[in-house]
Order: sequence, then C-alpha cells, then structure tokens
Amino acid sequence: MEMILAPSETRRHMVVNNETTNGVMFNFVSTIAESSEDIMPNLDDFRVRIAERLDGKETNIVFDGTMLEIYAVGYANNFPMANKTFFKAREIGGNRTFQLPFSFGTNYNLKDGNELFVECTNKKLKDKAGTFVDNTLVVETIPSIGLKSFIPLFESRALEGTLEKHDLNLGSSVHQVIYLAPDGKSGEFDVARLKYKSDKLNEELSANNLYAQLSNTVEPDQDYAGTPIYLLNSLEPLHKLNVKLDFLSALSNRRLIIVRKVQTPEVINKYITKQAAHAQENLMAVKSGLTAEGCLCATAKS
Repeated sequence: MEMILAPSETRRHMVVNNETTNGVMFNFVSTIAESSEDIMPNLDDFRVRIAERLDGKETNIVFDGTMLEIYAVGYANNFPMANKTFFKAREIGGNRTFQLPFSFGTNYNLKDGNELFVECTNKKLKDKAGTFVDNTLVVETIPSIGLKSFIPLFESRALEGTLEKHDLNLGSSVHQVIYLAPDGKSGEFDVARLKYKSDKLNEELSANNLYAQLSNTVEPDQDYAGTPIYLLNSLEPLHKLNVKLDFLSALSNRRLIIVRKVQTPEVINKYITKQAAHAQENLMAVKSGLTAEGCLCATAKS
C-alpha cells in the first residue's frame, strides 16, 4: 500500500490491511542535492506514528517518534553504509529520491480485522547551503511472506540534559538499546562508561570497549564515533534490564532508542499453530507431487 504527501500536505495517514508486510519505506522526493548529509538533523522535523489495530481499535503502538529515530534504528553502527545508501539520492523514475527503510523485524499478516495505522507529517528538506526545498514524501509498505513471531515496539527516551550519569530501568523484552547523539551525528565519542544488568546478562564496558565495536568492522572509519551506536544488541530478550550510562559531560537532546520484541502467549500460540498448518500444507504438496510424477523410492535406491 502507498500514500503520497505532496509538498503542500503537512499530515496524512493510511490504514493498511489485506496484505503481509514487514516494514515501511519512506521515500523523500525533491530537488535537493544528490548527496547531502545535512538532511539528517532535518529528519527530526518529520514525525511518524505506527499502531496495530484490531477491528478498528488500537492495540499496540509500534512506533511514535521522528524519522531521525527511524534512521538510528536502521543505521546504528553503520555510518559508512548510510553515507553510501541513504545519503546518496537515487534517480528513480526521473526523480531524485532518498530512501529510508524501517523494518519491523517480523511480519504482519493484516487480515481478519488486523490493521496497521500509519500516520506521517511532511516538511521541507534542508540542503547543504541551509536552504529549505519542497519535498514529496512517498510512504510504502514493504511486502513480505511469513508469520508474526513477536510484537515489535520501538521507544524513544530522552535523557536528562543536566546529568552526566544516568541510571535507567528499561524493563522487559529488550533486544537493542541505541544511543542517538544530539544532532544525530556528533563528531565526539562522548560515552565514558556503560554498565547493564538483567536476568541473563551483566556487563560493564569502558569507552575503549565501546569504541572498539564501532571501529572493528569491514570498513573502519573515525566517523563511526558520531553515528547512532548500539549500547546493547542482544539476540536474546533481556528482562528487568537496568542500564547505567556515563558521559564525559552533561548535554541536552541526547536520546536512547529501545527496541523490544514482545512475545505474548497469543502471538506464540498463533505462530505455532500457523507453522504446523503450513508444514502440513507443504507435506501434502510434496505428496501430491510424488503421486503425480510417480514414487521416487526405486530411483533413490538404485
């Protein structure tokens, strides 16, 4: 499904149903320069709200924040990749387009009253010279095949600007914690120490440890220090998570993005039931194929 916000439109929403999707693609179409990192702080001017609905009633808020926070989720620890992809305009259908994908990490089978409500605001984009230019925002769901294995929840949490040290209880079902610098790409690596404690994991990392995970990559680059960075990236869900985060100095407009994958009994039971049904369908399809083509047992033995 697709919706288009013309330059004159400031807000629009769509209700997505009768399809399977695993994310949303945001396409910025404008006359802005072919390469422009200056649109990153400008992304905070664009707001997005995505919510689950059942029979028209809202059940879960998947995301409620800005495009800069979506950028942080997609490009944490990976500024060189962002520089080669998102910040390089594509010529698509004769239009200069910047593409920002937002993956849920799971599939939504939107039928039987299940829907996604997607609302966006549209603004002008800022070019390298600081000039604002008109922007057409094209919002598209990303088609997929598969089952819903968890409820994805993305939370943005502002850090107190007068504090150097933060003690945060982040709760349950946490998989990722991403630090977003004040302007989205601060040039100074300002995390001094990180300590987290949970039901499964207890670690303390120095600034050296954290910086090592940024530079020990396929394409080491000093610019990694200024990207959104993973403070935590766990394959296993962490519960009762407490994070102690120290900075070199106090500073306003720091944010954390907390990514949760919530597995409720309802979601798990439906996932198991659907998997079993699909396995049975696949088995019947295989048997049907063997019947049509003849048994392959003799061929396999010879």
